Amino acid sequence: MNKNKLVIALGLTSSLGLVGCGDGETGTTANSNAYSVTAIDGYLKNAQVWLDVDGDFQLDPDEPSAISGDGGKAVLDVSNTPNPENYAVIVKAIKGQTIDETTGPVLSDYVMSAPAGQTDVTPLSTLVHVKLESGTFSTIEEAVTDVANDLGLEESDVLGDYIEDGKTDAAYSAEALVTSGVIPEDTTELSENADGSKTDLSDNSEQIGTIIKAPDFDPDKTAIIPGDNGGYESVENTDTDGDGVIDELDEFVDDDTEWVDSDKDGTGDNADTNDDNDAALDVDDDFPFDKDETTDTDGDGIGNNADLDDDNDDTPDVSDDFPLDENETTDTDGDGVGNNADLDDDNDDTPDASDDFPLNKDETTDTDGDGIGNNEDTDDDNDGILDEDDDSPLTPDLSPIQQVITFMRDSGTFYSLWADEETRNNNGVETTDVEVFVEEFTMNNDIGTLSKLYQVGADGRTHTIDPNDDKDIILGPQGWEMFNDVYSLAIVGDAISVYPTDLPTLTSTASGYVRDLSGKSIAGNAGELSDYVNETAVFPQGSQGGSVSLTADFDEYYLWNKPWFYHGTANNEEDGNNATSFADVIVNTAAGDGALVSTVKGLSIGYDIGIELVTGGVINYYTWDWSWTNGQETMVTLNGSGQWTQSTVNGEEVIRFDIPQSVIDLWGDAWDHDTNQRILSVYDGYLYEGEFIAAGDAEDDNDGYLLNAVAKEALINAINIEGWCFITETDSGSTLADFEAQLADCTLPTMMPEDSISYRVSGSGETRTAAFGDNNQMLRFKNSAPSMKYWNMNSKGILEIGENANEIWDYRKLIIDVNDDKQYSVAHFDPEVGSIWLATYLDVDINKDIQTCDVDESGWNDETDQPVNFKTYAQYIAALDSCREDEDYKTPMFSTRFIGDERVLQAEDERLSFMADGSGTFEDLNLDGTVMESFNFTWAMHDVDKGIIKLSFAYTDDNNVAQTATDYMTIAYSNGIEFNVKVFTVSSEWGGNAITEEGEIWYSNYSNPDSESELTDLGFITPATP
Repeated sequence: MNKNKLVIALGLTSSLGLVGCGDGETGTTANSNAYSVTAIDGYLKNAQVWLDVDGDFQLDPDEPSAISGDGGKAVLDVSNTPNPENYAVIVKAIKGQTIDETTGPVLSDYVMSAPAGQTDVTPLSTLVHVKLESGTFSTIEEAVTDVANDLGLEESDVLGDYIEDGKTDAAYSAEALVTSGVIPEDTTELSENADGSKTDLSDNSEQIGTIIKAPDFDPDKTAIIPGDNGGYESVENTDTDGDGVIDELDEFVDDDTEWVDSDKDGTGDNADTNDDNDAALDVDDDFPFDKDETTDTDGDGIGNNADLDDDNDDTPDVSDDFPLDENETTDTDGDGVGNNADLDDDNDDTPDASDDFPLNKDETTDTDGDGIGNNEDTDDDNDGILDEDDDSPLTPDLSPIQQVITFMRDSGTFYSLWADEETRNNNGVETTDVEVFVEEFTMNNDIGTLSKLYQVGADGRTHTIDPNDDKDIILGPQGWEMFNDVYSLAIVGDAISVYPTDLPTLTSTASGYVRDLSGKSIAGNAGELSDYVNETAVFPQGSQGGSVSLTADFDEYYLWNKPWFYHGTANNEEDGNNATSFADVIVNTAAGDGALVSTVKGLSIGYDIGIELVTGGVINYYTWDWSWTNGQETMVTLNGSGQWTQSTVNGEEVIRFDIPQSVIDLWGDAWDHDTNQRILSVYDGYLYEGEFIAAGDAEDDNDGYLLNAVAKEALINAINIEGWCFITETDSGSTLADFEAQLADCTLPTMMPEDSISYRVSGSGETRTAAFGDNNQMLRFKNSAPSMKYWNMNSKGILEIGENANEIWDYRKLIIDVNDDKQYSVAHFDPEVGSIWLATYLDVDINKDIQTCDVDESGWNDETDQPVNFKTYAQYIAALDSCREDEDYKTPMFSTRFIGDERVLQAEDERLSFMADGSGTFEDLNLDGTVMESFNFTWAMHDVDKGIIKLSFAYTDDNNVAQTATDYMTIAYSNGIEFNVKVFTVSSEWGGNAITEEGEIWYSNYSNPDSESELTDLGFITPATP
């Protein structure tokens, strides 16, 4: 039997002297979706733990929660709760369930909490939290000081794990708060103390502190319990029967197997099979200590007798046809089957899925969607013509917005295409990069959601994009909020509402029209893409689409970026995106026209254009000329002036200003914003610039064209942008002439392969690398194996590759030049099968080391000849995934095709030779490359999806004992010549050769043994100096 923590804590045994430190502020784990919390009086096992996201101290269904385990540890799943450290943590100790690992079962319910950011939840953290929440103190430091003073503790002892840290005074005080009954017994009592409506927790803790701080108080011999006449008293901590519960609290002083008799029937709870004597045995009783309750259907902690909603489905029992079934509330037709399960709720022989009025047996159809069924409606199509006078009573003459609604509903899936232009100025030469994006919307129950976002590449391929990667900042009801730039739409009657998916209350209203586009000009109906499509192209038959514009339903405020801040100190090194307040940028005196550029304090809102805010509300608009003339600094030009105002909106300070059109005209192309209504505000500690859209105003940047699938494909195929070249891929049957014809109308970059190395990964994960040397020599690395090939640039600028000039088996043309990620697109023609296809290559710098996947390495102990830290296969997979997620390019994969007939991979100290029949040889190498020893192995694919191969070894260890080992190997990074391989090894020598055993995680770089010499001969590697 465990000794009671009353004895340990009050006796202050040496077990509390363990070395430890920590303030309880670390809740994150290696998994960012987990938040670790410790429940402590003693360590509390089987306590209820939750993150109080809404601050009401109650456990809500959507709040992360868990039951604590050994050591009081509870891990909360916060995958749907960003920044869990911003919320308080609540712990509920439950009589009959929670075990104090030192005292045994808790004797009564009690509830503790900890302020946001604290993950050690104790009686002391509860006091700190309540003092903060009640407004007694404004900072956690002040609250900690007050608790320390009340209980006679050091301030550093108040928060954290006092057991682990050996803080005996804190441990005693915490235990005293529980044994005395000061800590609240339920969440309601805790909440009342936190909101200030009750003060008994704070008041009573002061009484406990008074007793503890008395000069003659001996914590080694004394416990504090509730007094018989109110207040608290100290008593001897005598424990006659040695069961861990002091006599003063023990109802069975001489029985070490019992200490509580909840129903006062003379039988202790441990032996009693019905602790509350309510006729329901404890094993069948959800409330074994409450004689008034036996069942808790919804598990919310409130028994069905007291609970007004037994199944917690938000329908009170008195109104619930199925009070014990959370999935049902109503049975409209009284057939005993709830409406959720019933396929015909009103029993009118029309299935609900086809019934516009599933709860009305007299109606089934509502053609015009006005909420009145056709049987009662006198104008079914709501076109203003009564049904009795309407030749087509179910076919209305549609209004423009109704046309859009019908288009959306009928299409099911529709598309919006848009362009993103970026103008760059390189030494006075302006270039414009154009990116084309496609949004795919899917309708479901009149709600349209973004189902896919992809970018159209310059070679015609599409690349899916995660829309959640794009964030915007909007002023919501609670202030500035960052949200995913993803929008949804809802058809509501005869209107379409558009809103950020994350913030559905911030709506705009859509207006527009739909038209048949068949035979019409694509350029005239392409919206933002009108300037980038073939002017003669027309839409084919079946094309349909329309124009849609948005009007703000509410005042909208957006922040886009931190503007460049010119400090005006003549020290340009101070300038940057570093303004933090309005005070930083407001000046008392305007610089004026002709001031030296380095002396003007202002904010940039475009290329060499910006603003100056002057005290009193004047704003000046300037052009900065940063060129120097004859060694002299140039000046700013004042383009105009206006007014700025400051106001508080939804708790945020906002500066607004409207830039005059005359100024925008002077700025010309340097002005690149959708609206002249601009704002400034502070977000996340920095000054941001953005825009304002008044309620009722059109949102200029959100006009768009909606297209059906036919029109979308036609528009994409009509794109005509300089430098773009759409390639139509074919599997077979094409000729070189077909390939050349596809390239004929394209303006393409020039290929200059000599002295370069290109690398690609095929769809099956195989690698192909080519090192282009002089004299038409190309060293080809196929899955690491080098072989010499021939290359040549023909007269048409097409790269030819083959065995020699007469055996060409690959024709290539550069389509998209190397980007910032060193990637580029190449079109191929394979004359053997007649295929045309596209591939993305990576430009390789042979002098740059490849990346290494060193995540979660085990390390090696040369003395013990085993890993420093043993790891699991799951940790290996997590480490591998972590490395691969950081890779911008495709990851190669081991496969049976990769290994081929034979594959040799050599590292600095070992060589692996694979045979196609599943056999292989491992050779342990000396520094000079000679073989020290070798072993045979067998290999097989272990995980095809991750490209993991399994190598099985049998060997004899240094003690002449037969052993087996297994390597699990896969590629983490590569350039096609060198391969960084991540390995997980288990061995019978370490305790087990099964994949479930712990082993070593390590990596090594492998390459073909001939790679270095071949690259040296071709001139890509300089020979080492002898």
